[in-house]
Amino acid sequence: MEFKSEYYTSWPAYVEENNVAAEEEEFIAPNAQVYEELVFAFSMYLTM
Repeated sequence: MEFKSEYYTSWPAYVEENNVAAEEEEFIAPNAQVYEELVFAFSMYLTM
């Protein structure tokens, strides 16, 4: 089973679709991870 969403994409898919440069990717990935985890935690809070 594969999860597809028009609102969420994985980081590797985003990099491929938007031509993110390697030097930009090294800066963006760790900084974006924090916000991704916060959104996930908030979503879990809403469902419980």
